[in-house]
Amino acid sequence: MSEVVRTVFIPSSLESKSGMFGGEKPTDIVDGNSLAIEIQKACNDLVDSGYQVTQVMPVSSGGNNYKNGVGYGYGFSYTSGVIIVATNKVPT
Repeated sequence: MSEVVRTVFIPSSLESKSGMFGGEKPTDIVDGNSLAIEIQKACNDLVDSGYQVTQVMPVSSGGNNYKNGVGYGYGFSYTSGVIIVATNKVPT
């Protein structure tokens, strides 16, 4: 039996910045350009395989910054990736 629905998860990469003592440190900022390119590639691969992309859904992750019970804390979320849903017509 052929696959009628196919899903693909595309993880987003986080931007990095140089740390105070050198080295790269990931930030909570999604690299939107890279994510867009990866989504485009995945969608084109699905279409080339005979599928029709029906939905692209963001997947959110979150966290917080609260230190030692002192001061203030805050929460945040970011797009950790997307799920692409595609369908293929079933032969009759």
